[in-house]
Amino acid sequence: MDKAFQFTDAQKYDGVIVAGVFTQEFYANLAKNNPHIVLIDDYRYLPAYDIIRNSYFEATQIVLDQLLENGLNKIAFIGGNIHPMNNNGETTDSYQDIRAKAYLMWTRLHNISPLIALNGWTPKDGFDSMNALLKDNFQVALIASDQLTIGAYRALKQHQLKVPQDLQIISYNDSDIAEYLVPSLSSINPASLSMGKIAVQRLVHRLNNPNDIPIHINLPAKATWRESSEINLN
Repeated sequence: MDKAFQFTDAQKYDGVIVAGVFTQEFYANLAKNNPHIVLIDDYRYLPAYDIIRNSYFEATQIVLDQLLENGLNKIAFIGGNIHPMNNNGETTDSYQDIRAKAYLMWTRLHNISPLIALNGWTPKDGFDSMNALLKDNFQVALIASDQLTIGAYRALKQHQLKVPQDLQIISYNDSDIAEYLVPSLSSINPASLSMGKIAVQRLVHRLNNPNDIPIHINLPAKATWRESSEINLN
């Protein structure tokens, strides 16, 4: 967040769309200056605000179920925690990411020991996490972002492991880089463009109907299957 941001700046606009994750105190201060707010991709239960989010939780469990049906039960997860930004533009707290939560709930449900590393969101974090988990000899890695996968790929190369022959990779975000990695990356698309469009539509509705109850909309996330996974689960 820009350190020069002032909450009173929100008064200049008809409404505000918030992309990113902030503390509840931040949202409350923002709402005092502009009550017309739509949040994008905050998974917490915040009944005072309209929220547009993807369905990473459901998509994760569906993919895990399908992997298990195909005889793949040694599945690792690499990701990080969520650090909401406070009024001062700082992150002093954290909570569990929805993708990790879905993975851990699924492993408990199926009595499978979790193989998980939550070190952060940079390529280096992906590199370190993959190196830490490789001793566990798993079959598939779910990696919580394409950026993390860049580092994970490097770790696999250093260990002379081939994707997908030795280890299958499924990522999240389906960013531009996913198609151009070698091998190209299977990745779960969060419907970001649609989230933005619906957020604008919801904000216009909020401006015209300020007393309507806030709604939370989950858009379906869809996997794009490429070379990093041997099976196509569509």
